Amino acid sequence: MEKIRVMIVDDHQVVRDGLKRYISNDEQLELVNEAENGNQALEFLQETPTDITLCDLNMPEMDGLEFTEQVVKNNMSTKVIILTMMDEPQYIKQLMGSGAEGYLFKNSGIDEVKKAIFNVHKGETYLSKEVTEKLTQYVIKRNKSNPKNSKFGFHVELSERELEVLELIIK
Repeated sequence: MEKIRVMIVDDHQVVRDGLKRYISNDEQLELVNEAENGNQALEFLQETPTDITLCDLNMPEMDGLEFTEQVVKNNMSTKVIILTMMDEPQYIKQLMGSGAEGYLFKNSGIDEVKKAIFNVHKGETYLSKEVTEKLTQYVIKRNKSNPKNSKFGFHVELSERELEVLELIIK
């Protein structure tokens, strides 16, 4: 079986070092490159085939959003998984709408990061449990406070009972 080729894009060396350690110890994964910003990552993608790119959102020069948009625009073969501290629903929606295949928070464990890599490599979209909960709570809050406001594209017609069930699911 061929290894999944992974690149890490993060402006913090300690994050890259930690991820490298775990990826290098997994016989199904191969670390092919690392970059500290989106510009550098785009250059590396032109030189090295990469299946999955783990990418931070907030970086200098070119952030994760612009990087993801460039990957999609240029039909690059890598799939982008966002790994970030940014937990606001508008960022999640924006990144997933721009072509990211996965979204995780940096407080995720390495097992979840690997699960995201394997699932996205199989063609699935991956949102961590925390990301899903954040989006669900946002939908509930938006529907309760102003059900006609769909500024962020999350307007969903839910009855009071459906909102109640959704809240219980989250709990």
